[in-house]
Amino acid sequence: MYEAYCQSHYHALRIISAIAMLFTIPLSVPFFVFYAVGGLSNMIDGAVARKCGSTGDFGARLDSVADLLFCAAALMQLWRMLPAFVWWAAGAIVAIKITAGVVGFARFGKLCLPHTLLNKITGAAVFLLPCFYRFGFFDALCYAVSAVALLAAAEELTCAICRKTFDAEYKGVLFDIASH
Repeated sequence: MYEAYCQSHYHALRIISAIAMLFTIPLSVPFFVFYAVGGLSNMIDGAVARKCGSTGDFGARLDSVADLLFCAAALMQLWRMLPAFVWWAAGAIVAIKITAGVVGFARFGKLCLPHTLLNKITGAAVFLLPCFYRFGFFDALCYAVSAVALLAAAEELTCAICRKTFDAEYKGVLFDIASH
């Protein structure tokens, strides 16, 4: 019980930050405060879960839901600043992830959201993106982040199709290649 309580505070903090972010001016100081709080809570919740011994399917799913809400709130605030290509890529990513979710559920009987290395790289890149808005290479950076996110989604679908068992902590194809 304590373990779930210990970890759920970080998920709740991220969800509250996401909601609060919706009531700020994009890229303003209050926006970045809520954005930083949500992002930092995401970075430390995994370590807290491991320390508390509360890693598991429920925590992994709650983490993914909190991540989704946080990303959705940030996108709602920043949508006018992003190049059109990002929205096409986001649509493709959503379609691929829904397909991966359906395939994973059909194969394993549960919602399968792996925490692969590519998903973590995508999360970090997406999180840092607004910090570079005022730089001349922002659009190019958006293209690069979109490409990495598409690869992460494709890897997730590949995991759902090809893996014999589901492991939320599977590090992914890049980790497999690097460790061999």
